[in-house]
Amino acid sequence: MRITRKAAAAALAITALGSALTVAGPANAATPTAATPNCTKLKSTNLGNGWFLNTPGYDAPAGKSSFGCYLELGDRNTAVLWLQKTIAYCYDDGDIVEDGIYGTLTREKVKAVQRHGGVQPTGIYGPLTRKSMQWRLYNVNTKRYSELCYKVR
Repeated sequence: MRITRKAAAAALAITALGSALTVAGPANAATPTAATPNCTKLKSTNLGNGWFLNTPGYDAPAGKSSFGCYLELGDRNTAVLWLQKTIAYCYDDGDIVEDGIYGTLTREKVKAVQRHGGVQPTGIYGPLTRKSMQWRLYNVNTKRYSELCYKVR
């Protein structure tokens, strides 16, 4: 992965944002239940100073987190595409197909990411996988993505 002075400066600036970014400890994956919604789109979290975190989410009722959702084999949407792009960039995996379809290859890549993050490798993306993964950030002021990837909690 490329690391430049600008990226290092951005990392320092992002670190100053506070508790939104952190190193996550090991977690166990949970299998989605009927009450767990499917991720259908990208949702953004404002981290401050123009930085946003985009991760799979859904349209949650008012007052509820829109990130407590899952993706699994057979899903097809922009949330899957963003997950694939994140795995390709943050985990330097050029083998993953970025097509927005959660197929067997995506499931295997998610298992690898889960193992890397200390999560039970089920191959199903959910809230615990989200917390264990690294993500690129987007800056609305510069209209650029971060060169480095970060864990969120």
